[in-house]
Amino acid sequence: MASICVEDHYPACSNDVEDDGVVEFNIDDEQFEVGIDATHFTADDITMTIKGRMLELIFETRLKIDAAGVVVRKEERKYELPEYVDPRSITGKLVHRTFYVRGAIINSFDQE
Repeated sequence: MASICVEDHYPACSNDVEDDGVVEFNIDDEQFEVGIDATHFTADDITMTIKGRMLELIFETRLKIDAAGVVVRKEERKYELPEYVDPRSITGKLVHRTFYVRGAIINSFDQE
């Protein structure tokens, strides 16, 4: 499990996962946005669920069906949402090869 964060804006947060799939991160006083690599997947291949502060993304696509069976590409990613993001406001949208997760900021935070 990875934490979605930027240490510059939220110093108590750190990522200990080297390849967490995050390719872009934007934050301002009103909105949190993170882009997650979704190469090889369509919008129909992506399932997003929120449980408490946990964001779970499942990317799954069938590549081919042949005599040997079904070849499936599947990735599961779990992220802990920062405390300053309202989990009820989370939305997701695929744009090209990136799945964007957006949410509203609950409390303002210090920007240094």
